[in-house]
Amino acid sequence: MPQLREDPAAIGVNGIGHTPPPAAKKDGFKSGLLATGIGKYTNGWPKAPDGMERIPHSHDEPSKTAKKKCVGVYTIALDGSDIKQIGTFRLIEVKAAPTPARDWAAERDAERRAVQIEARAARMAIPAFAGTALDGRISWPDSEWESAVEPDEDDENSVLVAAYIRVQVAEVEANKAEATARCSGGIAIEATSLTVW
Repeated sequence: MPQLREDPAAIGVNGIGHTPPPAAKKDGFKSGLLATGIGKYTNGWPKAPDGMERIPHSHDEPSKTAKKKCVGVYTIALDGSDIKQIGTFRLIEVKAAPTPARDWAAERDAERRAVQIEARAARMAIPAFAGTALDGRISWPDSEWESAVEPDEDDENSVLVAAYIRVQVAEVEANKAEATARCSGGIAIEATSLTVW
């Protein structure tokens, strides 16, 4: 039988290694273990180290970098001439806990309710129109998603609340001549109050 080139002390009694096979470090592993029996198809694999698992397929062997955290498994070659690597133990991947499924319907309902509450609160802050020239002519935008409440760029302590003001078509037509004069030269019109333009 050819001379066994591996250190006999690494093989131990019945082929079970007492010390890591010297080849393990040379092959780039963190450490190594010896299986019982001989040949790559031996069933005498050593127990997996704590926190590690056997790589089931040879094509899943780790990269050179990953090997530094793995343990190589070795056994005596069939011809008794050497010790050969037959597999690898790798660290067991700790998978993150699955993210709970989002309740999209509940989120939409909560968002819609927040919009409605904001709109109602803002409208409650507006002085009553009863007894004013706008009495009976105001209506609110009707939307479940748009509160029609916007920040006031001129006053950070205020908000702008949209409202519809009902006017007669005849009044609009009667104002067009004056409106045309005010908009002459392409000057944009800006609201200065509810009643004056």
